[in-house]
Parts: sequence; C-alpha cells; structure tokens
Amino acid sequence: MLKKITAVLLALLIAILLCGCGYKGMATLGDQTKEPTTFRLAERYNDFDVVVDTDTGVMYAVSSGGYNRGTLTLLVNADGSPKQFPGFDAKEDRYG
Repeated sequence: MLKKITAVLLALLIAILLCGCGYKGMATLGDQTKEPTTFRLAERYNDFDVVVDTDTGVMYAVSSGGYNRGTLTLLVNADGSPKQFPGFDAKEDRYG
C-alpha cells in the first residue's frame, strides 16, 4: 500500500514539474524590445488570442481554452480568402 501511495505522489510531482514550465508569451505588435518572432499578438480575448504572421500579415486565432489550448485557426474573409491585418505592408521592414 505504501509503495502505491509513493508511486502516485511521485507521478503527481513529475506531472507538476513537467506542466509548470513558464509561459513567456508573444511580443505585441509594434513591440521593438523583444526578439522578432513569426507571430505577433494583435488582440486578446477571454478564450482566444488573435495573432498575426509578421511575414504575410495573415491573422490567426489561437485557443487558450482548457482542453484545446494552442489550437491555431486561420481567420478568413467572407469570400474565403485569408484575413490580413489592417494596414499590413509586406514590403515594410519589421525587423530593422
């Protein structure tokens, strides 16, 4: 019985250590202090974030729900084309 309790507590401790890694988050649009990344945070809502691909300007929703955290979904216009961030210029140098 003691071995079972010890094994359960050890498994629980390992699970806590593996899941307890810190979330650094994404740089927000216009934030020049962080390293350049592929995605930038555009808006934050209760259950999802809207991020923008800095190379193409295409917008995605990223789930922050309990069971589907991290699910990336392409946002589209009414005609089915990818939704671009307003005012995005593909020729603009975002890393300089």
